[in-house]
Amino acid sequence: MTLKEIPKGKSVVVRQINTNEQTRRRLRTLGMLSGTPIEVVQRKQNGTLVIRLRGTRFALGKELSEQIEVEA
Repeated sequence: MTLKEIPKGKSVVVRQINTNEQTRRRLRTLGMLSGTPIEVVQRKQNGTLVIRLRGTRFALGKELSEQIEVEA
């Protein structure tokens, strides 16, 4: 399943990031690696997700959240 499908308040683990190398490198720099736990903090009406990653909150656009595969 993708990060976009996860409801608010649920925690999941990153399985794979299916995006271009530049974006993947940027997410790795922020600490998003395979096996990293993520919590969905907020879901905005425009599809943006606010997540908690390693104690820090980040906003991810709808398109990017569709490219991140996660598991419960």
